[in-house]
Amino acid sequence: MAELPPKATVLVADDSDGHRKVIELLLSAHNYDVVAVTDGHEALTYLQGNTPHVGILDVNMPFMTGIEVCKRVKRISRLRSLPMIIMTSLADSATQSAAEDAGADLLVHKPLAGKSLPQLIKQAVDAAALRVERTNQARGDSPSSSSRV
Repeated sequence: MAELPPKATVLVADDSDGHRKVIELLLSAHNYDVVAVTDGHEALTYLQGNTPHVGILDVNMPFMTGIEVCKRVKRISRLRSLPMIIMTSLADSATQSAAEDAGADLLVHKPLAGKSLPQLIKQAVDAAALRVERTNQARGDSPSSSSRV
């Protein structure tokens, strides 16, 4: 479906140094540019002047959860189509529902061991493209009039 540029930028927000470093290493090995931040406020500050290709947000972070960051991002027209992946160690239906309600494109359970991050990113990009296409169809926009961030 949707394609990422050869050197796509991924925003990673996680308060765990270990998780951030592992994700950064995995994505860098697949030629992604990674911008790593430690909390939701830092993520929003970065997004004020930048538009990455994908966002990966931990649910539990200080100051603001990844779900709240996702909600706020989806309210900004420039960022509305930004694919968002929510990571969590929680396996409850409330977290799943909250992530869906926030507009997350994918919910991923930690630990990420054995999961292909590049494949998960592709899934999120495809899900976001499909969501944008459905929104445009519901509004009556033609496919050629939709734009990609």
